Amino acid sequence: MGSDRMLCWGLGAVVLSAAGVMLAAFAAFVADDAFIVGRYARNAAEGLGLVYNEGERVSALTSPLHALFMTLLAHVSDDPVALYRSLAPAIAALGLGGALFIARVGLPASVFVLAFALGSPFTVLWSVGGLETPVLFALIALYAAILVRIWTEDAATDRQVFALAILCGLAFLTRFDSLLVTLPPMLALAAVSLRRPAVWLGAGLALGIAGAWLAFAWGYYGDILPTSAYVKLSSGSAPGIKSLFTALNFLLVTGLVLLWPLGKRRDASGGLGRALRVGVAISAILFFLYALQTSGKHMMFGYRAFVPYLPALGFILALRLEGRHLVAALLVLGINAAVAYSMTRTGMNVALLKSLPGIGTVTLEEATTTPTEYRTFIDITEARAGQVAAHWAATGQGGTPRIFLYTGGSGYWLRDFYVFETLISYRHRCADARRMVAASHYVQNIPSVPVNDAMQARIRDRADVGGAVTWVPGGDPVPRIRFAYGPSPQDIVFLPSKTRGSCRG
Repeated sequence: MGSDRMLCWGLGAVVLSAAGVMLAAFAAFVADDAFIVGRYARNAAEGLGLVYNEGERVSALTSPLHALFMTLLAHVSDDPVALYRSLAPAIAALGLGGALFIARVGLPASVFVLAFALGSPFTVLWSVGGLETPVLFALIALYAAILVRIWTEDAATDRQVFALAILCGLAFLTRFDSLLVTLPPMLALAAVSLRRPAVWLGAGLALGIAGAWLAFAWGYYGDILPTSAYVKLSSGSAPGIKSLFTALNFLLVTGLVLLWPLGKRRDASGGLGRALRVGVAISAILFFLYALQTSGKHMMFGYRAFVPYLPALGFILALRLEGRHLVAALLVLGINAAVAYSMTRTGMNVALLKSLPGIGTVTLEEATTTPTEYRTFIDITEARAGQVAAHWAATGQGGTPRIFLYTGGSGYWLRDFYVFETLISYRHRCADARRMVAASHYVQNIPSVPVNDAMQARIRDRADVGGAVTWVPGGDPVPRIRFAYGPSPQDIVFLPSKTRGSCRG
C-alpha cells in the first residue's frame, strides 16, 4: 500500500514537472484576440467605458467575466494582458487542485485527472494564451467535482446546489456556450428535487448572475450577443469541415479513443445519481454536436474549444477506470509528451487524422505554426504598430487618426487611434468594409487575407509605411504585413454608436 502511494506521488510530481517544462516552452505564445480584450479593459479602467473605440458601444467580448477581470488588472497595470498571462496558469492549477480536493476520488484517480487535464499540452498552451480558457477550465473543474460528489454519495446538500448555481452562472459569463455543458445536469438535479427550496433559490441565483450581464449588454451595447456570434459563426462551409476534423482529431491526440475502452460502466447507487448520468450524457451529446460546427473556427487552434472541459472528461474517465488509473496516467503522460514535442517542432494543431475518403486534405488553422513562431507574428504586429504611431506623429496632423485593421489586437498598441476592424466595427445594418477603408488614414494589408478589388485598389494608391515586414510561420506563401498610408481619407462618420442602428452619413 505504501509503495502505491509513493508511486502516485512520484507520478504526480512527474506530471507537474512536465507541465512546468511545457509552460516554459509555450510561455512566449499569446493570441491576438487577447489584445482586443486588453484594449477594452484599458478604456474601462480610464473611465471611457467598456468599449474598444471611445463613444462606440459595440461588444466583441466573447467572455464578459474575462473582460471584467482584465479591467481590474488594468487599474493596477498598464499592460493587463501581460499581468493576466502571468496569473492564468495559477488560476487553472488552483481550480483543478480545489476540484480534486472536493471530488475525493482517491489518490490514483486524482493523479490520472491531473495528468489528463492539467498535464495536457493544450491546457498549458492556453493557460498563457491570454484568453478566458484557463478561467473556464477552473470553473468547469470545480463544477464537475461537485457533481462527482453528488453522484458517488447520491445526495446533494443545499450548499452544493448553491455552489453549482454560482459556478453555472460564472461559467456562462465566461463563455455563453458553456451552458450546453452546465445546464443539463442542473435540470436533471431539479427534476428529482423539485420540492426543495434550495433548487429554486439556486436557479434564481444562476439566472441572476447571467441575467445581470445580459440586461447590461442589452442596455449598453444594444445586443446581448458579441459581434463574433454574427461574424464568425455565420462564415462559410469550409470551417464546418475543419470543425469535424478538429473534433475527430481531438479524440485521437488526447488519447480518448484508447482510454475509454480501458474503463467500464459504473452504475449509480440511487435515483439522484441516475438522473445525473442522464444529464451528463445530454451535455456530452449537445456539446459534441455544437463542436462539430464551431471547434475549428477562428482562434480555435490547439483545440481551444475543448480545453475547458478536460477536467470534466478526466473525472468521467476516472470513475470508469477503477484500478487502472496509474496505467492510464502513464499512457497519458506518453501521449502528452509526444504531442507537446510535435507542437514545438511542427505546429500547434497536432492532427493525426489528415483527411477522410471523399473529402481530401483539410488544413487546420495554425497547423504549421509553433507557439514561438506565432509570438513572432505578435511581436511584428506590435513593432509595426509602433512604426505607424511614429509615422503619424511625424506627419504633424491633428485630430484622431483612423486605421483599418485585420488584426484587431494591433489596436492595443495604437491607443490614440480610431480603429475599423471586422468584429469591432460590425453593425447589424451597417458593415461596409469598403467605406471603412476609404475613411481610414492607414490600412493594414496582409496579402494572405482576401479583400475585394476596390479595397486592394485603395491600398495600392497609398504609400507604404516603413517597408514590408516578413513573417514566415510555415514557409510559402510568405505573408507581408504592410500599413498603407493616405493623408486624405474620406471624411465620413457613418457607423451608429451601438450594434443596432442604421448607417449614417
